[in-house]
Amino acid sequence: MALQASGNSISLGDIQTEFGGSNGASLSEYYRSNYDSPLVTMLTTANNTNVPINEEANPELSLSDFYQGEKYIRVDYEMIPGGGGGAGSVGGTGGNGGGSGLDTGLNSFFLRDTTSGDSGGNSFTFGGGAGGSPNLYSVSQNGEDSYYGSGGEGGINHATLDTDGDPPGATAYGAGGGSAGTQNAANTGGDGGSAPSRRTGAIYCKPSTDLDVIVGAGGTGGVGTRRDGGAGAGGYAKITINGTDTEYTTPGTHTITIPAT
Repeated sequence: MALQASGNSISLGDIQTEFGGSNGASLSEYYRSNYDSPLVTMLTTANNTNVPINEEANPELSLSDFYQGEKYIRVDYEMIPGGGGGAGSVGGTGGNGGGSGLDTGLNSFFLRDTTSGDSGGNSFTFGGGAGGSPNLYSVSQNGEDSYYGSGGEGGINHATLDTDGDPPGATAYGAGGGSAGTQNAANTGGDGGSAPSRRTGAIYCKPSTDLDVIVGAGGTGGVGTRRDGGAGAGGYAKITINGTDTEYTTPGTHTITIPAT
């Protein structure tokens, strides 16, 4: 629940009740970018943009800076987009993997990243792995490994026994598909699909709002004139709120409601 509006009496106790902190708290604990304080994660909110940023020189901080301030809920995320599909043999580009990300539909979350600082926003998506290109090799290629497992194996290369490329294992989220086997002839094979990077971080969401968790699909295998590439693995996301993990392994959009406290 947001703090009272301007014109009403406000105290340090009101701020402490909303944002937390131990008894004996001082106002200096509540600077918006005091990275040494765990309370900063609750202060980077749309209603608190008038709270000063604590840089090398401590700016003046007053109780009135906190009017309509509201505690946001920390949401930790871990995710990877979909892996790219492997190329087909004698032509056939693999499909790109789908992106994974987060979206509130409102300007209601703020990202705190230790390398780039605080930034506002309502959505972000990380792009998926690239599909493999055809007509590069006389042999097949394995898909690229992801953080979660190995890429799909390339198909068998043989004049008469060439085979399709394989997809990655079911839990090798984000890994690329293997390219199709070839007849051992020049320029008939192709690239395996590539794997995107795993991403982790934290955002701070307005209480009681819905957060969409987007999980990217794996890229389709390239359809070759002779053999097909393997599909890339789908993405993965894990959301942690108040110590509770929720995992998402099915491609698509999943909605989770941010708790009130």
